[in-house]
Amino acid sequence: MHTFFLCPFAKEVWNHVPFKTPVHIAEDMDFKSAIVKFRQALCLPPIGVRSPLLPWVCWSLWTARNKLIFEDKTNPPIEIAIRGLAAALEWDQAQAVMISKTNPNIPQRAAPIRLISLDTENPCFVDAAWDSTAKRAGTAWILNK
Repeated sequence: MHTFFLCPFAKEVWNHVPFKTPVHIAEDMDFKSAIVKFRQALCLPPIGVRSPLLPWVCWSLWTARNKLIFEDKTNPPIEIAIRGLAAALEWDQAQAVMISKTNPNIPQRAAPIRLISLDTENPCFVDAAWDSTAKRAGTAWILNK
């Protein structure tokens, strides 16, 4: 709980996430209760994220923590929040594409909003597939510079 919600750095990250109403986490709250509270949290427009933000912001906090511990690199809280929002938006848009392929009558969403410029980083795109018939897996990575 401390790493994701209660430490001052995590609180500052969550303050940058544009929820319709702020989500308050009590010191004595457990993780399950926090998940339930975040289920009702809506992201404000123009971000356009319709899926829950909790897993994506927590993942951004976790990877930022690992970067600090293992690489001695830090990022400002606003950047951690933006990375979580960008991941949530990417996931949300990927789900819309999958739904539209199965049901072409569903209208497409508006063009995505670019949340962050990754000019200072080398983004890595990862994908994997599993063929249950052949019991084989494949993975791929694309590193953009």
